[in-house]
Amino acid sequence: MISLWRHPPQPELINTTSDLPSPNYFQLHPFFIWKPEHDLMERVRNNYILPCFYGCLNPQVASSGVGRPRVIVGINGQYYILASRLGCKVCRWHWFADKPQWVDMLPKRFQNILPAFITHKKAICKTVMDELRRSGKSPNDMANQIREMLHLKYERAHLAYLLSVQNTRDAEAGVYGQSTITGFLRREDSPAPFREYEDADRYGMECL
Repeated sequence: MISLWRHPPQPELINTTSDLPSPNYFQLHPFFIWKPEHDLMERVRNNYILPCFYGCLNPQVASSGVGRPRVIVGINGQYYILASRLGCKVCRWHWFADKPQWVDMLPKRFQNILPAFITHKKAICKTVMDELRRSGKSPNDMANQIREMLHLKYERAHLAYLLSVQNTRDAEAGVYGQSTITGFLRREDSPAPFREYEDADRYGMECL
């Protein structure tokens, strides 16, 4: 299956033979890869020539790197849009593929693939806009609902991490019938802290 989405691994299934489970695996979010120039998008382009943001008559748009991920919050959780950095070989100017003005220059079939409405500094997930239209809630009520949902997901991830650590401890203690020796192979025997919800490097929600 070809998809622009990249989902993290299931953290409970990662085999850490001699180490305790890492909290980092429980704090990963999906990525949406936005690279209109890539071969993955060949079927969508269908011989369409990507436009130059600066108006070249015969543009030659190609990838010139990767931009910074945008944090997007939907009604089902958080994800990131990772867009490419584009450049025109004719005028040699560069821009990012998620630049709103450039996205507006693309045909609707491209814009329809994006899971969010892109603005200059932020982005709004289409699922949030759909829920706003369906429910008739105010933006403030919608933000409170999403914030509560994100806190619940954080608590579930934290609980899953603690249960995975406990599972390792129980196996080493012989709770399941036969003790393992993995505890003797570790240099560090203290579980890593899960970090707080407000930590910007983990579950920080600057976009709310």
